Amino acid sequence: MLNRNSSVRTAAQKWFKCSLIQRPAIILAMLLLCAVYLSGCTSNKDFEKAKKQLEMQGYTNVEKTGYNAFCCADKDTYSTGFKCTDKQGNIVKGCICSAVLKGITIRFE
Repeated sequence: MLNRNSSVRTAAQKWFKCSLIQRPAIILAMLLLCAVYLSGCTSNKDFEKAKKQLEMQGYTNVEKTGYNAFCCADKDTYSTGFKCTDKQGNIVKGCICSAVLKGITIRFE
């Protein structure tokens, strides 16, 4: 019966047996998957809607900061970070949360 340590050891042995050509290909594939995953977690359309709402409330210089991992609820599909300037000149940060068949929610940090 295999225990956890032996399975980790087996995976490590397989990694070190990979040729020098295979290792960079594996690493590149993993990085590409991470990039695709993270880029799919923001929505330009929702950001534009939220930007209009923020500007109507008096915020200026609204900029997208990219994916914001822990800002939205579990049910939200998209989480786009932003920063802007309020009426007093303070920099404000937050995120725009949205999901399929749901409107946008603007959350401030």
